[in-house]
Amino acid sequence: MTEIGFETAKPNSQQELEEVLASSAAELVVTVAYGRLIKLKALQIPRHGWLNLHFSLLPKYRGAAPVQHAILHGETETGVTVFSLDEGMDTGPIYESASISLRGDETAGNVLTHLSHKGADLVMRAIEKIERGIQPIPQIDSEASLAPKITKENAKINWGSGVDHIDRLVRAMNPEPGAWTTFRGERFHISQARKSGTKVGGIGEISISQEIAVSTIDGSLILEEVSLQVRRRCLPRIGFVALASSPVKASCENRCQTAGL
Repeated sequence: MTEIGFETAKPNSQQELEEVLASSAAELVVTVAYGRLIKLKALQIPRHGWLNLHFSLLPKYRGAAPVQHAILHGETETGVTVFSLDEGMDTGPIYESASISLRGDETAGNVLTHLSHKGADLVMRAIEKIERGIQPIPQIDSEASLAPKITKENAKINWGSGVDHIDRLVRAMNPEPGAWTTFRGERFHISQARKSGTKVGGIGEISISQEIAVSTIDGSLILEEVSLQVRRRCLPRIGFVALASSPVKASCENRCQTAGL
């Protein structure tokens, strides 16, 4: 394989998708974080079908937020998978996959960036397999788990939880939607923190000395970066009829280090 040309797009409807496919005459489509199920009619248009890059080791964590759920569940390993798209949700047979270890201090944004780089190489290897006529390997459905879309309510901190869980929540929700709590009627997003096994008071109580710590049921969370009324920050989004785009981050208003709260 000497050279491959890519066209990129992100259709917002089924009709727009079919128009893109018709105008591009694409023989193979690669999707990443597209967020829509593809109907059979569109799946059948490209001669060599569709590939999808998914940020988990399928069949684990099928769905919209695989990295966030892997961190939330305390996984020590995750990865990226390239598979042949079908009508199901991340259910198609697998061409390539690669794993990475999780140390327990990563954010979702860190992991997604790492997996995006790995995934680009896997897509190229999957295309080479298609050229050679190598068939993908079916997933084992009995081993599947789900990773549904994360909502803002999912990101709310319950200080009555264990400190390990809250630490994972903060990292899993970074950069979006952002783990949050309220204080004196204002909503604060916590994007960086570290855990401590020492309680500093009753559940939800704040201790301010050289550091700001909030007590949990079994320890405390030391706040390192807090934002007031944070604007929405975007995870990496990649285009449609190929690979595309780099992470786009919005700026934050009233951003402050904990010493300034």
